[in-house]
Amino acid sequence: MFYFTSKTKKFLFKSVAAFVAFLLITLTSCVRNVARVESSNSTAKVINIGLIEPLTGIESSAAIDEINGIKFANWLYNTVNINGEEYRIKLIEADNESSTDGARTAAQKLIDEKVIAAIGSYSSSLSLAAINTLQNARIPTVSATSTHPRLTYNNDYSFRICPIDPLIATIIANYVYKNGYETSAILTCRNSENSTSLTNFFRMAYTKLGGKIVVEHTFNSGDSNFDQVMERIKQSGAEFIFAPSSVIDGSKIIDASRKAGLNAKVGASDTWESLSLINSSSSNAEGAIFATFYNERNIGTEETEKFKKEIGGYLSFNGFDTTVTSNLACGYDAYMAVYRALENMTKIDNEEMRFRIDDLQYNGLTGEIRFDENGDAIRNTIYIKEIKNKHFTLLETTSIN
Repeated sequence: MFYFTSKTKKFLFKSVAAFVAFLLITLTSCVRNVARVESSNSTAKVINIGLIEPLTGIESSAAIDEINGIKFANWLYNTVNINGEEYRIKLIEADNESSTDGARTAAQKLIDEKVIAAIGSYSSSLSLAAINTLQNARIPTVSATSTHPRLTYNNDYSFRICPIDPLIATIIANYVYKNGYETSAILTCRNSENSTSLTNFFRMAYTKLGGKIVVEHTFNSGDSNFDQVMERIKQSGAEFIFAPSSVIDGSKIIDASRKAGLNAKVGASDTWESLSLINSSSSNAEGAIFATFYNERNIGTEETEKFKKEIGGYLSFNGFDTTVTSNLACGYDAYMAVYRALENMTKIDNEEMRFRIDDLQYNGLTGEIRFDENGDAIRNTIYIKEIKNKHFTLLETTSIN
C-alpha cells in the first residue's frame, strides 16, 4: 500500500478524475468488499464489525468466554472518532453453528453485511473453514484463540492474538519432561485441526528431550467410550496423558482415566481452561493441567486496570461466573486490536483497516500486541495452570526465546 502527500494527491486527482468517473459508471460490481457505514438513530454513523462464533452447537458452551470478552470490550468501547467524526460500532453476529459448513455460511453473511473487519472464531477448525472466504472478500480477520499455524499462512488479511501450536506444545513437553514424566500417552481427535497439530508438535518436542511415547490413540469428537484405551495406558505405565481436545471430549477422557484408576497426569492446551470442564467433570478434573495465555497477576496498565474494575460486574449482571479465563482475555484483546486500528484510520476502508491492524503496537491484557510478518502476535510466554479446588491455579510461567 502506498501513501501520497496531499500535493501529490491533488495532482493525481486532476489527472485521473475523468478516468475514475468512467470506471465508477461502467464497473457495476467488484470482488472487493467495501465497508458499510450506516446512519443510526443518533447523530453518529455506524461501522459494522463481524463476530463469527459458534453461538449454537457443540462448541457454543466452550466458546462463551471468548464471546463474552469480545462483547465486553464492545460494551466498554462502542464509539470511535475518525477524522473528527463519531461512529458507533455495531457487532454483526454470524453463527457458524459449530460446523465447517456453517463457518463458510457465516463468513458470507459478514461479507453481505459489509463489515470492515471480523473477529473469531473459537476453534481452529471453524476458523480455518471461514478464513479463505473472508480473505477473498479482503476482510481483515482477527482470531482470538485459534492456534493452528495454517490460519495466517500466506494470508495478508488474517491475524491472531494467541500463540501458535509449536510454541504451546513445546512448552508443555518441556514442563512435563522436566517434572519427571518420562513416558506419555497421546490421544488425538482426528477430526480436530487443533488436536492433530498440537499432538504432532508435542511428539516432536517431547521425544527430542528424551521422552518416550508408549501409547498413541486417535478418536472422533463425540466418541463416548475411552475404557479400552485407558486400559492400554494403564498397562503401559504412562506417566502423562496429552489429550488436546474440546471441553466435552476432555471431560470424557478425564472421567475415563479416573474410572480406570490411572495415576497418570492428564493435560491439554488452552481449551481446558473452561468452567464447563470443571462443571462437567465434577471433582474428576482436579489435578488436570493445561497451557494458557493469560495471567491475571500481570502488572496492570491503565487498560488492564479498567478491565479488572468493570469485568466482574459485567459478567455477574449477565448471569455468568466472574472467572476471567484466557479465552475471555484473548477475546477482549481481539476486539481491542480492531478498535485501536479504527482509532488510527483516516478513511473507512477494508484495506486501510488491514494496514492499521498490521501496524499495531500496544499493551493488551495478554501482553504486548504486535504482529509479525505472518500476522501472528509476537509471543514467547505460556502459563501452565492446574485445576485445583475447582479453580485455575498458576503452576509456572515459561518463556522460549
